[in-house]
Amino acid sequence: MQGVWRIQIGNGSIHGLHRYSASEHISLAQKGYNSSLQYDTQYSLMYIYSSDSRMPVYYRLLPGNIREVKSFKNCFREAGLEKAVIIADKGFYSQTNLEMLLQEELLFILPLRRSNTLISYQDLKENTFKSGDSFFTHEQRPIWYKTFEIADPTNSTNKPLKAIVYLDEQLRIREEADYLRRIKTHPEKYSIQEYHNRKDRFGAIALLTVLEENEEGTYETYKSRMSIEVMFDSMKNILEADHTYMQNEQTLQGWMFVNHITLQWYQHLYIELKEKKLLKKISVNDYIQMLTDVKKIRINGTWYLNVFAAHTQRLIDKLGVKLI
Repeated sequence: MQGVWRIQIGNGSIHGLHRYSASEHISLAQKGYNSSLQYDTQYSLMYIYSSDSRMPVYYRLLPGNIREVKSFKNCFREAGLEKAVIIADKGFYSQTNLEMLLQEELLFILPLRRSNTLISYQDLKENTFKSGDSFFTHEQRPIWYKTFEIADPTNSTNKPLKAIVYLDEQLRIREEADYLRRIKTHPEKYSIQEYHNRKDRFGAIALLTVLEENEEGTYETYKSRMSIEVMFDSMKNILEADHTYMQNEQTLQGWMFVNHITLQWYQHLYIELKEKKLLKKISVNDYIQMLTDVKKIRINGTWYLNVFAAHTQRLIDKLGVKLI
């Protein structure tokens, strides 16, 4: 089961997963709460992703009863990282987690739910949010922002705690259209009254941070987590590595190492397709399936390429793959 947090670390990222296990021979399997607030026997997987090479480079299995915040520093030390910026999901924020991050003097970006009382949306309601030159361009669209300092008595660091609210108009339009559509398709869950309660917050993203970066830099760092999302979706959906039936810790460690190598190969193929601008035409899974047709056969003691489909040859040509 996927966890609730991802962590950007200097030139890398960490991703956390929770997995259930009923085995009595895996000491890592301990009872502990996860992102779904389920108290069950489980273990955690912490992953580091390098944003320079865009590859998974480090993993560590942790007992299920260990709080993630407590395990961050040891993970950083083992990976040889000196400076880290933690990027969490919305479900990660709590006063307890915030206090632990501040006590450990860790850098972080915590996205907040739109219902969080730390954030004021009055400017959005009064249509005065977009003022002056407080905007930048992200992926060819303007992003407006406002920054608020947050007073927190648990913050003993010399870094001010601040909340930044961003407004993405294109996101606002998509969210508004999606909500209105759901009123028609799922009237038992969505209503026009609730639409009017939420409409002023559509398109808004609120980030809580102690980073000294400017608003644009903080936003870009937060958005970089999408690369990690893509990689771990592949781990879960394509490689089917989101569950295990290992019965002891030795086989679990071996299974995890094989998955780590497989994930690296998958990411290598993904990067190749992305750099050649082929991702819109073919997925990594399709790429793998097509290349399984490329085989050699032995005839009278000599190896020859077997015949394969023309569309596979076109893919090979576009990728510049040389068949020997």
